Amino acid sequence: MSIVLSEANFLHQLIKDELDAMRNFAQLLDTEQAILVENRSAELESVTTEKNKSLSNLLALEKTRNAHLEKNAYAKDAEGMRQLLALCDNVEMNQHWNMLLEISADAQEANRTNGLLIQRHLSRNQATLNILHQNDQAGSMYGSDGQSKTKFGTSRGIVAR
Repeated sequence: MSIVLSEANFLHQLIKDELDAMRNFAQLLDTEQAILVENRSAELESVTTEKNKSLSNLLALEKTRNAHLEKNAYAKDAEGMRQLLALCDNVEMNQHWNMLLEISADAQEANRTNGLLIQRHLSRNQATLNILHQNDQAGSMYGSDGQSKTKFGTSRGIVAR
């Protein structure tokens, strides 16, 4: 089965788009990692929002690629892609695909590392909460409104004679 030039051009553009999207995603993971390492939690929400948008874009591109593979009767995986690329005989397209695989592997590792960093932060926060609760023998020190629940009564003190 040969692949026509228009199909090859479409596939190449798709790979380049996916490569650009993966580079962006990997950069966001690196930014997230720096935020986690430096404990700049105020910045975490914005990078997470951007990361989720980037991931949605990547998934849409992957879905398009898989549909293209299926349309050409190839498996929707790396092996199917390798077989299709072999027919295209385009060195640049193969290089872009290999870069995409490499950056994807790096991003997967960065995502795993970020998950470990998040878990470490959660464990530290839980340990802090446990300490606060252990030291509070009479129950919670603070109410749901954030105000102290500890009441200091008025005492008459000691009267010396």
